[in-house]
Amino acid sequence: MGTYLEVESGSYFDIPLGALQSINIENLYGAGRIVSSDEVAFAAIRVMGTCFATGHAAGVAAAYQALNGNVDREKIREELKRQNALV
Repeated sequence: MGTYLEVESGSYFDIPLGALQSINIENLYGAGRIVSSDEVAFAAIRVMGTCFATGHAAGVAAAYQALNGNVDREKIREELKRQNALV
């Protein structure tokens, strides 16, 4: 049986970019239900809105890395904000 943890109004959780990155294959990102997480966090990650958000972030990160040859988290965050993502 799982444990229900309510996120208080006005608070949030975040998903680090590293949870989307493959540790074995360069410039491979996962999103949605395949994001690396523990059992408690997975309950929040598997919902559609979060799947959309991680997919968006994974796409932007992969494109940035393909174009620039590196992962600059701040630049990726800036691009996501420019695209009106919730960051």
